[in-house]
Amino acid sequence: MAAAVLPWLLAASAVDVVIFGDDWARNIGRPLQRLFRTRGVSATFNQAVLNDSSAADWAKDQHSLSHVLDAATRDVVVFLGAKDIATGLSECGWPCANSTTSGLSSALRGVLLPALRAFPAVRVVYAMYDLYNFGGRCTPVAAQLMPDCDWNVTCYHDAYSRVQRSVVERLAEGTSPEDAALLRRVSVADLRGALQAAGGVGGAALGAPVLSALIPAVFTQPAGVCTVPNKKAFDVFAKALWQAHFSKHYTAPPGAPRATEPLAASGLAARGERRHGEPKQKCAGAAATHATVSYLFLVHSYASDHEVAWERYLESCPAGSYTIIVHSQTETDWRLQTARVRSSRVVKGYLRFRYAMVKAQLRLYEEAVKHRAPNGCYPGWMQLLSSQSVPLEPCSIVHERLAVGKQHSYLSQLTDLQPAYHTRTFSQMTKPSRYQPLGSYLWASQWSTLTARDAHLLLLHEAENEPFWYDPNGTKLLASETTDTAIADGACAHGQNNSTRLVRPPRAPEGRAANRLLSAPSLRPGLTPSAPPRLQSTTCPTCSVTSAGR
Repeated sequence: MAAAVLPWLLAASAVDVVIFGDDWARNIGRPLQRLFRTRGVSATFNQAVLNDSSAADWAKDQHSLSHVLDAATRDVVVFLGAKDIATGLSECGWPCANSTTSGLSSALRGVLLPALRAFPAVRVVYAMYDLYNFGGRCTPVAAQLMPDCDWNVTCYHDAYSRVQRSVVERLAEGTSPEDAALLRRVSVADLRGALQAAGGVGGAALGAPVLSALIPAVFTQPAGVCTVPNKKAFDVFAKALWQAHFSKHYTAPPGAPRATEPLAASGLAARGERRHGEPKQKCAGAAATHATVSYLFLVHSYASDHEVAWERYLESCPAGSYTIIVHSQTETDWRLQTARVRSSRVVKGYLRFRYAMVKAQLRLYEEAVKHRAPNGCYPGWMQLLSSQSVPLEPCSIVHERLAVGKQHSYLSQLTDLQPAYHTRTFSQMTKPSRYQPLGSYLWASQWSTLTARDAHLLLLHEAENEPFWYDPNGTKLLASETTDTAIADGACAHGQNNSTRLVRPPRAPEGRAANRLLSAPSLRPGLTPSAPPRLQSTTCPTCSVTSAGR
């Protein structure tokens, strides 16, 4: 579970507010922090979230919530239940409403009670979800989630609202008097109607939605994403949470400045450990270079969905030992970045399963090799990351491991005969069209740790490697670009965007398993990060990535 992934973060400093749960919990973190700042209120935050998770998933570990709290934690915001409700109602509609309510209430008790017993002073806020986007292209999704509503939006909204209300009302049902008293400490923030009220729907108010009306289009996601609204919506929810709960417990000290911009730079900048200009310090030599890392975020817009986790991680880095480079299609700056790939070099559009993904990675390497870290060294390592990657261990341990280990790139490796994550059909579908393998076809996750030397080689041979990704006629189309997107998306459920390829691996001595550095994006319940094999890097002028062998 996510709580087990980030235990060291909590040890870094006391945490005032913990945000816990599913996709909605992940999206509320940044807006809520920003709101605290704009009101001049100082508070520390942490998130324990899993995308697409249910209360039943979290309840499998009875201490999943209590493990991420400490004695200083003041408040917990819980977003759980959306998936449980969708799964339950989609089975048989209204007849399943009672069993869905009972199952969700039981799962929530399993998560909340151990935390309430262990931390009697903590305040727990259970957030009720606002209405889903059940209009337009999402109407068929609504029909699937609630099959007996006969395409009636009022029916859809009523079903989800009733189940949520019933869950809250029945939370203490069937428990002992002691547990019932603990569960009465859980307050409810009813977010239903928040988006309609903000969007000007007549008669809507916080906690009182208009069931016959849709949520305003300004808050909906593009491309038919129906159950999670967009970033503007979570700004509205942050204000609603402030109004319903936090305003009663947090006030700005007299004379505290009210921020007018997003979160200010952390203590990293104040200590001089993060500078954006040319460093004044001289590099201490090869050993210092080997302990210096460039973290490369390949994202669509925001650099990270786990900003607090990365800030804590960077605080544990040896002083001046890293740079942060961002490739953002929306050209959005991140307050922790050293630099961002400039506009003229950004690769835009849909990247997955296309050579465009490789080009975007190369643009990150191209930018990273230009910048020295504050310790005066050019980074010896290039760590590729996504917006959903999270650190598993403190930076100090990761940098030390890289510095003292063998100076070769770390890449995972599977063949088309190993169906652990993908089928043979899928791996063959995505290979470069001109590549003729000797024996089985090798491929890897793109979230690699390359030496700077190997990154330089990829840039040096970019022009000659690129044609291998085109079809035999020379058009810029991979075989995978003509496949069904739904198949491709389904095959990438665990963050395996296979744009990097390993070509003609030489034999190399067996090595022990590579030390675990960073997780794949979006770890799901029941999955744990696995350690990829340690691989020996070589140079290969016709490879799209550095070749590797066991």
